[in-house]
Amino acid sequence: MAEPGTVLEISVAEALRVSGERRIIDVREPVEWNEGHIPEATLVPLADLAGRIEEVVPDKATPILVHCAVGARSRRAALYLSQVGYTDVVNIQGRLAEWKALGGAWEVPTPLLSEAERRRYSRQVLIPEIGQEGQRRLLDSRVLLIGAGGLGSPAALYLAAVGLPPAAEAVPRLAELAAAAGCQALVCSPLEVAAVRTLLGEAAELICPGVRPAAGPEGRPSIHGAHPPGGAPAQREQMRRRYLADPLAHDQARVATPAAAMEAGASWIVVGRPVTGAADVAAAASAIRDQALAAGRARRPHSGTTP
Repeated sequence: MAEPGTVLEISVAEALRVSGERRIIDVREPVEWNEGHIPEATLVPLADLAGRIEEVVPDKATPILVHCAVGARSRRAALYLSQVGYTDVVNIQGRLAEWKALGGAWEVPTPLLSEAERRRYSRQVLIPEIGQEGQRRLLDSRVLLIGAGGLGSPAALYLAAVGLPPAAEAVPRLAELAAAAGCQALVCSPLEVAAVRTLLGEAAELICPGVRPAAGPEGRPSIHGAHPPGGAPAQREQMRRRYLADPLAHDQARVATPAAAMEAGASWIVVGRPVTGAADVAAAASAIRDQALAAGRARRPHSGTTP
């Protein structure tokens, strides 16, 4: 046992002899670990040591062997472990390359991520609970979102950000699975409804939220007069004026006009705030209905909307 404030250090050859009797902690960075590591070691980067070591090694009497690439970082780690109460900590003072040269067990993991994926998700793979294995599982995952509007839309964005397939790829596949399970009506974005319609045919009922009237320049969707549900009258008026001042402003990023949604293949469209927030609710609803019906008749004779 080393004296307080000191670190017991051994050579690489000595470490090979005692490695089977000790818990091996690798304090290098994940990128170094992925280039090769001792199979029995546990990766705890030096920056994460204080927050993770008691979870990884809860018993402070456990014999521990700490190493890095050359012995400098692991010496700091061993000193910290001794200071926080671990009673049997040894640092490998030497190059890790010598471990391999002397015949020590060595493992080079199969890359789980492509170079592009490693760059894109570089911050996430540093999170101990995720790592490359967790990121690979995220990329291979499939999620079906049920619901529309303010909760479903941002959830989809966050899921895509962590590595789930983009909507253009995932939505048709998920729609096909839902149809195979017996679903006869599906909710989908107006930006994917054409692909889903082509896949499932005319019999499927497709419901599209995110529909905004074409009141902005160049026929782009806008949300004139929108307001947060249940807001105070002053808040509603403030929101209405803001949207009137900016005809391109809207509360969802993935939107289409009633005509565009119906022409793409929607059976039904969901329109809320552009109607409820309008100065003339009846006129706004009628205008949207007329746009949808005209486009629906042009595409399919039995398309329609409810009053």
